Amino acid sequence: MRRLLLPGLLFAWVHFAVLAQSLDQSPTADLDFRVLEVRALTEREALEKSAGFVGPNILVRLRLENQSRGAVLLLLVEDAIDPLACIGRENGNTSNCWPKLLGIPNRWLLLPSGAALEWEETDSGTFEGQKHYVAVRVKRQQEGPSVELRSSFYTVPTPLYTPEHEHHDH
Repeated sequence: MRRLLLPGLLFAWVHFAVLAQSLDQSPTADLDFRVLEVRALTEREALEKSAGFVGPNILVRLRLENQSRGAVLLLLVEDAIDPLACIGRENGNTSNCWPKLLGIPNRWLLLPSGAALEWEETDSGTFEGQKHYVAVRVKRQQEGPSVELRSSFYTVPTPLYTPEHEHHDH
């Protein structure tokens, strides 16, 4: 009888340890999302990056690395290679951003374990000196819920030029 109980207790202990570890860890704890570079764009660069509208004059280079054991799904704009992203301010949130963006045709990119994705976003120098972050949506399962993942903070630098009609909506 003792031999039957010991494997059962061992199984229960291992199951409890795995469950406790998953409860302690946030759904995004094993995803490394950071800012690699922030710099002011020249007028020429800004006009090339923002064809069709005036405003973005700060470049933010980002990296998302999946350090988990399993794949992660990352929300992209349909037919694009960059994630669907919102820029948020320190002590603020992106709640006004997601409803607008989620109406845009989108798709999910599978980011395998150990894989990384680097891309660029643009910000506005009118927010010079403020601390901002970039947020993306990720999920663990195709049919599961998505969560917001925030990058490390960056300080918006002094712009090299100011467009005539800046767009102030963040």
